[in-house]
This record gives sequence, C-alpha cells and structure tokens, in this order.
Amino acid sequence: MTTTYNYGDNTIEFFLFNQNEVDSIIAKLEDNYMASSHSYSNPKGDLAANINLRIGPVAITLPVLLELCSQGYVLRTDRYCSVDATGTLDVTVRKPSAMIQEDIRAIRAVALEQYEAERYKRNAEETERQIAITLERIQREEDARAETAKAKALEKAKAQALADLREAYSE
Repeated sequence: MTTTYNYGDNTIEFFLFNQNEVDSIIAKLEDNYMASSHSYSNPKGDLAANINLRIGPVAITLPVLLELCSQGYVLRTDRYCSVDATGTLDVTVRKPSAMIQEDIRAIRAVALEQYEAERYKRNAEETERQIAITLERIQREEDARAETAKAKALEKAKAQALADLREAYSE
C-alpha cells in the first residue's frame, strides 16, 4: 500500500526527501531480516531470511528438511542444531536467494513507506510549531501596539488634565 502525502496545503515540507535516511532505514530492516528466524510451524508475521525447524522427532522433521533443501533452502550450520532428549530435531534453514531477493524488495518498499510517513509526521509537527511561533510573535506585536496606544492615550489624558487644571486655576 502506497500512501500519497500532500505538502503545501496544510503541511509545509521543511524536511526534504533524503536518500541517505531511506538507505539507513533499509539497511536496518535488511539486517534485521537477515538475522531473523520464524518458526516453520507458524510462518506468519514478520519477514525473516531463516526458518527454524522444530516440528517434532527426527523421523518427522528430516523429510521436511530434505524437501526444503530440494527447494533451495540451505541448512544453517552456524546456528543452533540439536536433537533434544525427546528426539526432536531443532535446525535452522535459510531461504533460497530468489525468495530472499523478493522479500528484500518488499522490505525496501516498506522502508520507503515508513520513511515517507515519518517525514510527513515531522513536517506536520514542524508546520504546527512554526504556526505557533508565528501566532506568539503576532500576539507579542499586538500587545506591544496596545501598550504603545495605551501609553499614548494616558499621555494625552495627562496633557488634557494638565491643560484643564491650568485653565481652571489661571483665572
């Protein structure tokens, strides 16, 4: 899903698109993806380059492992591999390169969408902050004008009162 963010009407674009920021998000998401595993028995959820096979005894898990290997999955010997006391085989396999590349394309699209959403949010917040600053400045200017007008009115009233007193006591 791609969301279009409109600048100019209610939100000003203070923070322009920055490919370095996008690349940083992509790198972080790709690193997480490559390091992550999800369970073979519950593959839903976040994307992961690795699948943890812990589905039962060796007799059940081994055929699944062999089928996955025939599909291009690779046994991760650098990850935890064991058979526990109940005979349950626990291994991790990495997805085939084509699947990983497809997932990475999806990750990059997600990264760009996250970046654009965050950038729009930052721009909207900065727009509100700038509006508040402008309103405060306008209020200070109006207060200063009101104080100046009040001081002038008071000075004029004093001058009139003094003129009235001079006239009243000059006779």
